[in-house]
Amino acid sequence: MIESEYELLAEYAHGDGVSEVDFHDYVDQRGKSLFENCVNHDNEDPMEVVLSQIDMALDLLGFAKHIGDADWEAELKKRLGILNSRRNKLKAKRTSEGLC
Repeated sequence: MIESEYELLAEYAHGDGVSEVDFHDYVDQRGKSLFENCVNHDNEDPMEVVLSQIDMALDLLGFAKHIGDADWEAELKKRLGILNSRRNKLKAKRTSEGLC
């Protein structure tokens, strides 16, 4: 349901050089059925979400190595780098807010 909206939003963000975009500002959410299959919601801890995504990416990386898919491995390593950067930003933010 959101694929076309996401692709358009991602294209605009990439063209503008924006690193983060608030999905809610750009996508019509009438009925909220859009989020029925979401893996996380606003009330979840962002650090827990990122750590879960890192775990999943590591699992996939192991599988990609097992089947010998070098292209997928490279994509996953790039994704892990981005997730690690996001984790470090969250950790720094928590430290500055005195939450750690």
